[in-house]
Amino acid sequence: MGGNRFLRGIPIMLVIWSLAPCAIAAGPAATPRASTIHVRLIAREQPMARTSFGYNWDSYIAELQHKNGEHELIRLSYRFLYYEPEIPHSVFDYSYVHGFRAVRDAECSTTIAMATRKYAVGKDGKITTQKASLRYASTAPTVDEDSQRILPCYVVRPSSHIRTTRKVHREP
Repeated sequence: MGGNRFLRGIPIMLVIWSLAPCAIAAGPAATPRASTIHVRLIAREQPMARTSFGYNWDSYIAELQHKNGEHELIRLSYRFLYYEPEIPHSVFDYSYVHGFRAVRDAECSTTIAMATRKYAVGKDGKITTQKASLRYASTAPTVDEDSQRILPCYVVRPSSHIRTTRKVHREP
């Protein structure tokens, strides 16, 4: 009887082993590839409290520079672990174009209005929302903080090197 249980388990193991190569082959195709984007940082969203239990993130409103010369407002989400470096404050300058290796992530896309809301739990246990101000980079234009337009989100990780490509000269 014990041998029969073993023999009945063999077809199940064969099915699992035959599906494993399919799952392995499907894995990398489902993972989006990073590409280099060029942005000018406009404002930093209010940072969240840091944790050592998972990813921390800093989010920025940025101006994506397309190759055809057009500009688009995006959300740049920098995700890092507690022991990994943050984006240096020296890059937070609108007059520079920075290159990042980033992955487009629709899950963190948001509106500017939502990005400027801060959620808190009151003493009564109810969740309240407050307006959180953006911290603007020097010489950056202001954005409509009540805008409901969706900002596409691009995720950057510390292994992605930050490269300042050029300083943009502004007319006085």
